[in-house]
Amino acid sequence: MASGPAIAAKLHDAGLDATNNADVVALVQAGSLIAGQAVRQAGRDIGEVLATCVSLFNPSLIVVGGALAQAGEMLLAGVRESIYRRSLPLATERLRIVTSQAGANAGVVGAASMVVRHVLSPAVLDRQLAQPSGGQGAGRAEDTDGSRRSNPTNEATVFVGGGG
Repeated sequence: MASGPAIAAKLHDAGLDATNNADVVALVQAGSLIAGQAVRQAGRDIGEVLATCVSLFNPSLIVVGGALAQAGEMLLAGVRESIYRRSLPLATERLRIVTSQAGANAGVVGAASMVVRHVLSPAVLDRQLAQPSGGQGAGRAEDTDGSRRSNPTNEATVFVGGGG
């Protein structure tokens, strides 16, 4: 129940004029206590899922985007609360949790960034340049010994975003 439409439906049932993400954000920005509590709870729900990502990938940065992220600190406070409560201190010591500058397109921008980062990684480029066939097989994440590589630089960024 952490999506903008789900929160809007909950707020509508509580008697507030909310039918979409923009209405939820507007209510939070206008200081609605009920809307603020609903968005903070959504942040907690998102944070519970992200806490698993933090434990598995040990990211240095989590970027929260999408239309609901425009609610700002109210959403981020809930995300941070759950992540710091459910993750090991070592995993969160240098973790930054920020809102995206990409707005509602944050998920798409983040996914594209991850693809570009992989395709242009030194290992993939070296492998492509070494192939006499002109680079067939681009995009596979294998080291030169054929093993799959999950995170060559030991850095991770988690992008979170929703539709508008």
